[in-house]
Amino acid sequence: MALSDPRILQGLHNTLIVAVSAGLVGAVLFSLIGYVLVRTKLPGRAVLDSICWLPSAIPGVLSGLGLLWMFLGTPFFRPFYGTSCFSWSRKCSAASHYRRRS
Repeated sequence: MALSDPRILQGLHNTLIVAVSAGLVGAVLFSLIGYVLVRTKLPGRAVLDSICWLPSAIPGVLSGLGLLWMFLGTPFFRPFYGTSCFSWSRKCSAASHYRRRS
């Protein structure tokens, strides 16, 4: 049976330790960051706030790069690059991103 294998049990044990530790450390760390951003007047708050918004900005950048690579890297789609079809697909992608956020 797979659950009697000591390597699998060790892997499950390590996974649980990492998951619980990441959850606890993340909750404490981001609570402290939120407190610093809202309740204090420290000079580095704007930089810290910008760093906190990076994970929200990166998925849009990555989907834009993926769409660009799809149009430039696929021979079938390459003739559509720079046309209204390309612009339409970018707008649909951006609109779907904004709908997910709200």
